[in-house]
Amino acid sequence: MVDKRLDEGMPAECTGNKGAKVTINPSAAMQWLIDKERKRQMPESDLAAERLRLITEQADHPALDNAKTRSELILLWQWQKRGRSLARGRQVRK
Repeated sequence: MVDKRLDEGMPAECTGNKGAKVTINPSAAMQWLIDKERKRQMPESDLAAERLRLITEQADHPALDNAKTRSELILLWQWQKRGRSLARGRQVRK
């Protein structure tokens, strides 16, 4: 099993004649196994799509804040308040 993992690229230090002695750093090997499983469960294309979605979400938040600051956007409760007042025939103050 270890030979198979080493052939797959698990990080290890091989010393001695033809790599007779192999030293494996447990934390590096564990991280390698986690990354390998993550890639198996989520192919690169899915990972790239997820990264893009996260970047888009992170960019949307300040964009919405800026739109509110410039009065290009109003909150739902503000819209509902205006709608009720207009339905009653009154003008709403800001």
